[in-house]
Amino acid sequence: FALICAFVFSLIALKTVLTGKTRISHFFVLLLVFCLLLVLTYLGTLLLDFIYYKLQHEATGGSSRSQFMVSFTTLLAESNLAQLIFGHGLGTMSVLDSFGMRSEDYLFRITNNYTLDMFWEGGVVGVGLILLFYFKLIYPGLKYGFKNNTYLIGAIMTFHFLVTSTYRSEYLSTHFLWVLLMIFSIYKLAEFQSNNVNN
Repeated sequence: FALICAFVFSLIALKTVLTGKTRISHFFVLLLVFCLLLVLTYLGTLLLDFIYYKLQHEATGGSSRSQFMVSFTTLLAESNLAQLIFGHGLGTMSVLDSFGMRSEDYLFRITNNYTLDMFWEGGVVGVGLILLFYFKLIYPGLKYGFKNNTYLIGAIMTFHFLVTSTYRSEYLSTHFLWVLLMIFSIYKLAEFQSNNVNN
């Protein structure tokens, strides 16, 4: 949440500076984001204690997620050059047994990170395609967000999508598709609005 607030704050501040127009709405949005960050800072000790506890638990190998990541990293290190470049094949995260990772040792079979999963399945080529997709997804919002607030909302949704893809496994659910469809719909709406203004 703090990352999204900081992203919104940066985009609004940049929009104000680049357009040279200071609007009262920009001021209120910046003030609102600043107040939210102050509240987060005030509550930060509780959050930091929670995060510290979680990280300590992860660092000691006390969770199945950290144990899975250690084993997964070992499998990646044992991969040959062709597998690192082109991956092990789509869908191979579900059959890690054949690569030496026993399924009964772990509660789940994913890294909870879209890019890491794609690195296993698609290698450097797959990660490159994912990064290109991310860039293409956020580019319209950053390019036109200073002229049209709907594009700005699309950029914020895309940023949220990028952040959650690094720590949640929602890309295995329909929620992933719904978020993408919402981003595409927001950008299409922004395009219609821009065309109506130009006509």
